[in-house]
Amino acid sequence: MKKVRVLFLLKSSNYHKNGLYEMCSYVKESQIIMDNFYSKYLLLYVANSKNKLLYIIFSFFNLIKYAIKLIFILLFSRPKIIYFAISPVKTFYRDLVYIFLIKLFNIKLIYHLHGKGINKFAAKNRINLMLYKWAYKNVVVICLSPLLKGDISDIYNGTIHIVNNGLKTSAFHLRKKQENPLPILLYLSNLIKSKGVFDYIEAVRLLVEKKAQFKAFIAGGKGDTKPEILQNLINKYKLNNYLELLGPLYGQEKTDMMLQSDIFVFPTYYETETWGLVIMEAMEAGLPVISTPEAAIPEIVDDGVTGFLVKKKQPDQIAEKILILINNPILRKQMGFAGRKKLLEKYTVEIFEKKLVEALKTIIKKI
Repeated sequence: MKKVRVLFLLKSSNYHKNGLYEMCSYVKESQIIMDNFYSKYLLLYVANSKNKLLYIIFSFFNLIKYAIKLIFILLFSRPKIIYFAISPVKTFYRDLVYIFLIKLFNIKLIYHLHGKGINKFAAKNRINLMLYKWAYKNVVVICLSPLLKGDISDIYNGTIHIVNNGLKTSAFHLRKKQENPLPILLYLSNLIKSKGVFDYIEAVRLLVEKKAQFKAFIAGGKGDTKPEILQNLINKYKLNNYLELLGPLYGQEKTDMMLQSDIFVFPTYYETETWGLVIMEAMEAGLPVISTPEAAIPEIVDDGVTGFLVKKKQPDQIAEKILILINNPILRKQMGFAGRKKLLEKYTVEIFEKKLVEALKTIIKKI
């Protein structure tokens, strides 16, 4: 197929890390994408400021700056298609400016959705519904998982392509994992209530009541919950000998903590959770995963094979599954190896890039 011009409209941040920004960085760096398309990139950097007024001001000036850059690209580069890695709810109104400009130039638009909650947000009022239906008219949509298709059913009835997220895997080998005298439990995510951190603490309390022997950790940066609140709860339940707060971990520290652990617990019910990149990182480290059937997580975690899925907001179920794994080290290893095998076969960054290229070529042929 003849190479065509593709503009990749990507979100980026120097201050935050999540699945959207990670995947955008992989797209920007991908050699296979460069080999298959005449690629041009416009990075939309996210403003950052703890001061709300300054954040609004920075966001506004960024919007103007990137809109002008986009107009110049549309005028002088004339891409055949535009790939827009989009957070479909959080920055929807801001993104409408870019969408309007692209539609004005009548260029085919592809949304790669990184997030969920569209139907719910569109249903809030008629204006939201009208704007979503306009924004999603005559476009092509890429979802992370078939399980997320229903999230746009009220505003889009076109073809949906599936391209899963991928992980940039490391060179370590599971044989290097240390044997721990006591099983180590790990919760690793930002300290956000709906990520299940309080359910995890309650599960630890229940395990202590059952006289289970283990060591547990919480690693993560501050979200809507301050570390002091969690520490007070740990003190209240007298869990200091069992559960420890580590603070945020990045890079090699994060990898080392994963490799030192035996069980990964992520009982999320986060409203915009879609994929759970941290789950893939745990699978790479050979950890059985205990999580919830939120968004695409049931596609990643095979219940009873690579870990367990429990109902949301059910600490007793979390404790029950942890106890099974505490008491069965062979099952822990079997699930951990099965998870790593699945990750390497289905969810690496190389597979992500290949699937994205295939999806874009399919879309271009139809155009």
